Amino acid sequence: MKPTIQLGDIIITTTGITVLVNVSDIKVEILVSDLGVTVKLPFSYFHGNTEGQCGVCDNNTANDCRLPNGTIDTSCESMAQFWMVPPGCNPPNVTTNKSCESKIYNTCELIKSKLFEKCHGVVPYQSYYEACKYDVCALKNESVACISLDAYAQQCGQQSVCVDWKNSADLKGLCEYKCPSNKVYKGCGPKIEKTCSTRYNDKFVEKDCQGKNCQNTFMEGCFCPDNTYRISSTTDKCTPTCDCMGPDGLTRLPGDSWIFNCTTYNCSIDSFGVVEEPVPCPTTEPCGKEYKTTIKNCCPTCECDLELCLHKKCDVGFELAENTTNNSCCPACVRKDVCVYNNTEYKPGVKIPMEPCVECYCEMDKDPKTQLHNVTCFTKVCAPCAKGFEYVKQKEECCGTCVPKNCTYMAGNTTYTFQVGQVHSSKCENVTCREMDCGPGQSYVKKEGECCGECIQRQCIYDAPDNTRHTLQVGQIHSSICENVTCREINGSLVTEKSIRECPYLSSQDCRPGQSYVKKEGECCGECIQSQCIYDAPDNTRHTLQDREGYKFKCTTASCREVNGSFVITESVKKCPDFNPGYCVPGTIQFDIDGCCEICEPSNCVLGKNFTRLHVNNCTSIDKVEVTSCTGHCDTKSMYSMQENIMKHSCSCCQEKKTSSREVMLKCANSIVIPHNYTYVESCTCTPTECVDQKNSG
Repeated sequence: MKPTIQLGDIIITTTGITVLVNVSDIKVEILVSDLGVTVKLPFSYFHGNTEGQCGVCDNNTANDCRLPNGTIDTSCESMAQFWMVPPGCNPPNVTTNKSCESKIYNTCELIKSKLFEKCHGVVPYQSYYEACKYDVCALKNESVACISLDAYAQQCGQQSVCVDWKNSADLKGLCEYKCPSNKVYKGCGPKIEKTCSTRYNDKFVEKDCQGKNCQNTFMEGCFCPDNTYRISSTTDKCTPTCDCMGPDGLTRLPGDSWIFNCTTYNCSIDSFGVVEEPVPCPTTEPCGKEYKTTIKNCCPTCECDLELCLHKKCDVGFELAENTTNNSCCPACVRKDVCVYNNTEYKPGVKIPMEPCVECYCEMDKDPKTQLHNVTCFTKVCAPCAKGFEYVKQKEECCGTCVPKNCTYMAGNTTYTFQVGQVHSSKCENVTCREMDCGPGQSYVKKEGECCGECIQRQCIYDAPDNTRHTLQVGQIHSSICENVTCREINGSLVTEKSIRECPYLSSQDCRPGQSYVKKEGECCGECIQSQCIYDAPDNTRHTLQDREGYKFKCTTASCREVNGSFVITESVKKCPDFNPGYCVPGTIQFDIDGCCEICEPSNCVLGKNFTRLHVNNCTSIDKVEVTSCTGHCDTKSMYSMQENIMKHSCSCCQEKKTSSREVMLKCANSIVIPHNYTYVESCTCTPTECVDQKNSG
């Protein structure tokens, strides 16, 4: 918890042991400690408005033990149980003081002793003494005396009377309080502990004072050891010096250096301010292919882009090597044991699909230069058909098939040839030449000396995925969208062999970042086309950006643009204004909403700088010079003193703390150049000044 929190008119203060709540609007003060609660109410606001444990606020103690029904009880102790909030608790069984031996409540005698003597004349002690005896005797527990002792000491502290009672040897540690290891117990500590923040101290901490008019409040609690300060209201650490406070909220001694967020900070011995400079980095060369720039130990370095390696694709005829080579990030693309023809890979010994009259094969031998297997091709030569036959060429067929053009008929020892439809008469018979209709892929064949021929399968029949039928010669290859079919003759039968084409990319998952999978109608395989920008941000994250989409990280803004079908990244870097942490309230340095530039809450009294030309006795400085000044406001207060019946004034002004002399060259009207020294302000501070006190008679 922060030592002091202000919520409008409510100020909450804690010392680690006690919590003080002040409501200035109605002048209420509530003090809560580990041993009890005290509520202080002003008569002007609460006259006749209280009852119960607080009694009746009418400056008359006779009716403070009033019951809820309005009657007055003779004992406030017995009255208390009637004001419990439901469901309440079981009241303790009490005994009268007459049966209580004095040695049991001997600790209560400390209230009447010299330990509290200087408070006796300021705060009456009798009620606290009686309450102490009652509690000890009723509960038969000597340690409950600490409650009354603590309550009385708190009231003394509120009246500027210091009573450091818990460490009294007479108590023998009975009421001792253990503070954290970095804090010490003080029975008479300040109401609000000072920190290294001047602004915080000026707002909450009571001003130091001495003499009979001093009205400082004392409170017990756990405080920083003597000669040390609490660093800030948000950091529960103590420091012996507040000279330099870094952006990490910790203080340093003059001469100290430290690194925070890749910036080197130095606590100046001369100005006692923080001087910062970026961490120096060695000059680096641009990262090579397959490497990316990352930040390590505040400096850029090159490291392998593993994501790029995972999506690396090789050209046709190449494949990724199993291992990487020296000075290489990703595995290299090495030659495959294949032929490459028309951007397609073929294994050695495989026939390559070509045009009908050309046959190509992937050979076993390799080209010495490319280390790929050679491709050998030859052209088919068609043999002439027999007499009476002619070539009939189908689509995608080289030579075609020899089919009968005329009918041949032998009568006796004579052979006759005649056209289709022609009739030949010989003795007792007439012979008519007709063409027989055969099925797809069949040819009509008539042997010599026979009257009629027969249909013989000469071609393969292939039904393609597009619902078309094709006839293929033996050895002929038909290529469709994603498959190749070859007609072969095996043991006198015609069969078709089908090979399906493998595509390198099947979907967008096979594409690199920023690419989209596009497949055109009528094509077997699609391709990966760049459709987005790939941006590696300074925070070592990778992003895909649409056209005109941007990404911002701290000072850097990246935008994606499509230019002539290509996607390019443009970067712009925000320039921060000059920043000097010496002008900031300690502990308020932070980055702006973008996380780019440092900002802070400016201190009251700061050093202002300006560049201008000096004019002295008709002479003007040749160049503009830096002129500094102290600007800002310092605390000035006025308070009425009831005892002195005067207004007390506290004044301070923003003045130079440290100056130096600088020389500048002036050029006069007669063109003479002369030197001139002027005062340069190095640092500023709020300096106390005298105020004139004026008496105001009642």
